[in-house]
Order: sequence, then structure tokens, then C-alpha cells
Amino acid sequence: MNPSISVIIPVYNEERTIASVVEIVRIWRKAREIIIVDDGSTDNTRKAIKQFKKDIILLHEKENHGKGYAVAKGIEKAKGDMLLFIDGDILGLTHKDLDQLISPVIARKAEMTVGNYEKDRPTKQFKILSGERALWKKDILPLVEKLKTVGYGMELLITDYYKNKPVTYVDLPFVSPFLKFEKQPTNEAVRSYVKEARDLLMQVVRQQAGELTPPQAKRLYNTIAQYLKQALDYVQ
Repeated sequence: MNPSISVIIPVYNEERTIASVVEIVRIWRKAREIIIVDDGSTDNTRKAIKQFKKDIILLHEKENHGKGYAVAKGIEKAKGDMLLFIDGDILGLTHKDLDQLISPVIARKAEMTVGNYEKDRPTKQFKILSGERALWKKDILPLVEKLKTVGYGMELLITDYYKNKPVTYVDLPFVSPFLKFEKQPTNEAVRSYVKEARDLLMQVVRQQAGELTPPQAKRLYNTIAQYLKQALDYVQ
């Protein structure tokens, strides 16, 4: 018997992409529920998903608390055995992608899958920052309160949490993120990238204070530095 699946989509000012993401998940017909957590959007995100009100569960935060907080709220609301995290700002998602994310977990070949759509980037280390993941709800429940505090560092936190468990990276060949510069004015996009880099660095420090080895920390620092460099190169 297949497990029940809760799809959690955190969003913040995703008016241009969220409808297409929700539609793909909706007509996939394998999710018990689709939970959208609007983390204080100030654009027309809620208007964009109004057409799906009968098919989704919408959680709305009046203020922006950060991605980790939004995902944690979705986890708390979810009733499914399996959780599938999907970012609200991606393009090119297919039903095959969704199937490939859940299949290794259902087959017990992995305890978590991570979507990898960064083939064109200069380092494969970016895959640890991917927001597309499938895992069992019972496994991540102990992490919920920490998730609420880490903002954009949530992917690093989850990756570290699963470091001694079987994880499968799934190629999503047609998926690409909608860059912040494409959905925000330049000054706001730069601030968003800097905030994201700050949250990631803070999470690295937390992990380094625990069991993170110096080589692991160096790789993570390099990944974050390259991520921020790409944002600044775009501005130039």
C-alpha cells in the first residue's frame, strides 16, 4: 500500500510561478494534500493561487519569518506519512520529477531524496541547497522547532540531519529556479541574496560547533561564497 503524501510548498512573493507549480502537483493526483505556506508575501501570490482554493490548504503568515519557519508550519499541519517539499519559484517541474523524488523513499532505498537541477552551475555542491526533497514525516518531526529558527539555512540543517542516513540525489533535468533578480527589483534581490547567505553561514557555524569536520565546513563555506558571487556577478 502506498503511503499518503503531503506536499508542502513554502512561498514568499512567488506570484509569477506558484500557479504553475500548484497545477503540476494538483493534476499529479498522488498527493493527499497540498499545503501552501505563504510566508508574508507582499505581492499577488495569494491572488495567484485563489483559483486552487478547493484543492489546497493555505497557511498565511502576516509577517515574513523565513523559509525554515514556513516549512516547519507545513510539517506541523501535514497529515501524510510522507512529506514532499517543493519550492514555489521553480520552472519546468514534471510529474516524472515528482515520481522520481518519492520512489526511492517508498522503496526504502533512501530515507530522503534531494532534487538536483544545478547541472550548469560551477559546482555540484549546490545540490545540498536544493529545496525539492521527499522524506518520512516521522523522521523529521524532531527537527521542526530548529527549522523555525534557521531561515534559508533549512536545507543545510536537513542535509546535516540526514548525513548518516541513505540519501539519493535525483536529477530534475528540466527544472530551474526563478532567480530573485527576475522577480524582485535589483536592490531587494541583493538584500535577499545577502540574507540567504547570512542564514547559510550561520547554519554552517552551528554545524561546525557540533560534529562538522574542518574539510566539510570548508566545502560548505565555498558553496555559499560561490552562491553569493553568482548573485553579485548578475548585478554587474
